[in-house]
Amino acid sequence: MGVTETPSADLTKLEAILEPHADKANAYLIAKGHITEGQNFRDVPAALAAKIINAPKAFIEAINK
Repeated sequence: MGVTETPSADLTKLEAILEPHADKANAYLIAKGHITEGQNFRDVPAALAAKIINAPKAFIEAINK
């Protein structure tokens, strides 16, 4: 199964949540294998974007550990 692109409405929500934490979010996502070097949080699969949008506090806590 291929990676599904994040819908634009969800991308806007994701940006609102993660933009203030972009450096930490990108480093975390690369370390976990969700994205690769040269990508950023906007490149996460739609399913992961939905998880972050549905539980932003938990994700922010995870990237700040």
